[in-house]
Amino acid sequence: MLQTLRQKPEHQKRKIAVVTSLFITAVIFVVWLSTTIHSFSILDAESSESGEMSKVPESPFALIKQNVASVYESVTNDIVQVREQMLGE
Repeated sequence: MLQTLRQKPEHQKRKIAVVTSLFITAVIFVVWLSTTIHSFSILDAESSESGEMSKVPESPFALIKQNVASVYESVTNDIVQVREQMLGE
């Protein structure tokens, strides 16, 4: 499989690399999201049983928004660095 990949043109190799990276990232995101939502449901159940409403964490969607913004910024910076390296700037 690697031998056939090595024989492909450079633009196809890049396309395969991007698609593979996106797929792996999506799988990691789904696993992270499922564990985060599960942990929040456990925390909500514990706080409702004990009657503590003051220690309610941020909603999962607020955390996702923060994390997506952080990831976007990081990916943008990485893309800029890769472009600079490829163009030799």
